[in-house]
Amino acid sequence: MLGAMFAIQQSEKKSPPRVFLAAYAIFLAGSFAVYHLVANGEFSSILTMAQMIQCLAFVLLTIKSLSQGSVAGLSAKSLALEALAFACRLSSTTWLNGYLPVDASGDFVYQAVEICSLCLVLFLLHRAFVSHRWSYEEEADSLPVLPMVIASLFLAALLHADMNSRPVFDTLWMAGLFLSVVSVLPQLWHIHQSGGVIQACTGHYIAMLACSRALSGIFMWHARFDITCVPLVGSFNQASRMKLLQPIALLAALSTFGVGNTAGYYERNIRGKFLRLDPSKLPANPPKGRNATKSSKEARSKEHWKHLRYEDFEPLRLLWGQYIRDLSPANDDELSDILARADLHGSSLRVAQARNPGMVRLTGTVIEETQKTFRIITSDNQVKVLPKESSVFEVEALGRSLRLLGPSYVQRWTEKGPKGSKPPERWSLQ
Repeated sequence: MLGAMFAIQQSEKKSPPRVFLAAYAIFLAGSFAVYHLVANGEFSSILTMAQMIQCLAFVLLTIKSLSQGSVAGLSAKSLALEALAFACRLSSTTWLNGYLPVDASGDFVYQAVEICSLCLVLFLLHRAFVSHRWSYEEEADSLPVLPMVIASLFLAALLHADMNSRPVFDTLWMAGLFLSVVSVLPQLWHIHQSGGVIQACTGHYIAMLACSRALSGIFMWHARFDITCVPLVGSFNQASRMKLLQPIALLAALSTFGVGNTAGYYERNIRGKFLRLDPSKLPANPPKGRNATKSSKEARSKEHWKHLRYEDFEPLRLLWGQYIRDLSPANDDELSDILARADLHGSSLRVAQARNPGMVRLTGTVIEETQKTFRIITSDNQVKVLPKESSVFEVEALGRSLRLLGPSYVQRWTEKGPKGSKPPERWSLQ
């Protein structure tokens, strides 16, 4: 599965639905094999199934990130909580048997699936904080998580079971449970801060988490009389009740963030969705009449930009830097006036604010300007089109960073000449 996902990254294919169907098919085949061939149909294997569904959720997120070439739409804080939850649970389940399924799947499959999930989460965190940090939407991912971690550790120390008969590892396992309960909150908050728009893949991810928590809750309900602890009040078994918290808390969180009607959520965000990872690239209807010529021109235009490389524009960047130095601005105000009239081809442009949160922090060299857009090429050789309307940009000039209002550059274009006249010549690499 991991090899297939890295192959996606290399091939840069634009038809991810097949990959997602393959992920679901592999999961179903693996689940069937584990249930019948490893667990021999034992009921306790439902806990392993829950972990496999959770792993599938992170597989979907990973494929989404690789296909998009970014981490837009993902909450790194949610992933960090998941990673910490996995670490806490694995500290117990890799060598102690207290919280494992009693069937054969608890011997190695359960732990292997959790380790695989942890690796996927760490990979996504690396992309968010290192390799693709430019696409991480930090402003939307603003829910504080430190209080959640502290509260989880405190409650775990107070309410843990004693299935391992080792207080430290019993506490860590319970802390992992509490952390997994709250881990979805930053992702839901991120969606809320981004305008409440849920991409189909994110919808599938949340749905898989809900299924995983539901299966885990079913198992814990049936095993509630087998879970032991040191009661805090009388003979009340607080640990068994805490283990039923996962599905209840997730449903409460979904309801709080507007997903109380699960059937409606399924209809809006999952059913009939083919997991197209870039909503701006939905397939158009077959061209007819004049539209056929337009579509053909657009296809040729995309092909024109396809094979460009960031390094090829180094001379243009140097030329733009010399161009600004030759204008000799005396101060920031004068530099701002110059930039308001200057040609920006070759400048390093960064998106500071945008209507589409996925564009925030995009940085690259300007290679084309139209009335309504800038076209840039990023350091990883991706060509992006940035709308000027409702956007604020930052440009580096003479060691200083200045903000440019996108709408003013639309107006500047219209002032270059009467309607129908050609725009002035722009720099060219020819």
